[in-house]
Amino acid sequence: MVLHQNEREQLFNRVDASVVKEAESEIRRRIDENKPDMERQTLLRREIDAEQNGAPDLEIMSPSLKSAADQQWPAIQDTNRRLGKFLSLEFLHVDQRGWDIYHVKYEHGYGIWSVGPLTGDHKLTGITFMH
Repeated sequence: MVLHQNEREQLFNRVDASVVKEAESEIRRRIDENKPDMERQTLLRREIDAEQNGAPDLEIMSPSLKSAADQQWPAIQDTNRRLGKFLSLEFLHVDQRGWDIYHVKYEHGYGIWSVGPLTGDHKLTGITFMH
C-alpha cells in the first residue's frame, strides 16, 4: 500500500495476520502496563536537546520522519524560540495507539509530546508536539 499524505509517500508492505495480532497484543500490553518505553524517552530527550541547540537530530529519525522534520523545521524553530529553555519532561500515559505521551515544561509554556514506535533499527517513526 502507498499512503500519499502531506506531499509524502509512505510505503507499507502486506503482512501475515499473525504479525498484526502480535502488534495489537504488544500495544494492549503497553497500555495495560502504562509505563514509558525508556528507549523512546531517551530519543525524545535527544531530539528536544537538538531542537534547543538549533537543529533536529536527523540521525535518530526514520526516513519519513526526517522528511517531515525538514518540511516543518521553520515552524519548529519558531515554537522553540517562543517557549524558551526546556525545563522538564514527565511521562503521562500510553495512549490507545501505543504511543508514549509526555507533559513538557519550558521556560515560557507547556506542551505535550507524543512518541510513536521505533523502527527495527531503533529510529523514531513518529513524534508530535502540541502546545
